[in-house]
Amino acid sequence: MSLKIYADDMEIIIDGESEVFNGLVLQVKAIKALIETLDFKFAQEEDMEASQKSYLVLLDAIGAMLKVEMPVFDNDETPNIETVNQFLTWILEKEVHKQPGYAELLDQDEEDNWY
Repeated sequence: MSLKIYADDMEIIIDGESEVFNGLVLQVKAIKALIETLDFKFAQEEDMEASQKSYLVLLDAIGAMLKVEMPVFDNDETPNIETVNQFLTWILEKEVHKQPGYAELLDQDEEDNWY
C-alpha cells in the first residue's frame, strides 16, 4: 500500500504493507519511525532548546487530534498541550495503560509490534 499525505508544502509518501483501509497502522508505524530517528545534534548547535521545542510541537499536534477524535476533549478553550495533559492524566488515573490491548503498546523495543 502506498499512502500520499499532503501537508503545507510537503508531499509525504508512505509505502508498506497494510491490511487496513487507509493504512492507519502503516501511518502510526511511519510516525513512530520518524520520531525515533529525530536527530537534534546539529540543530542544538544553533538552538540548545531545539529538542524541547520539537517535542512541544509534536505534543501540540497530538492535543489537536485528541480534540477532533475524542469528544470528551473537544474544548476549543483548552490549549492543545493541556489536552495532552488531561489525556495522560485520564490514562494514568484509570490505569488504562495497564489493561489488555493497551499495556503491550508501551515500552516496546524495535522487535515489538503492536499490530
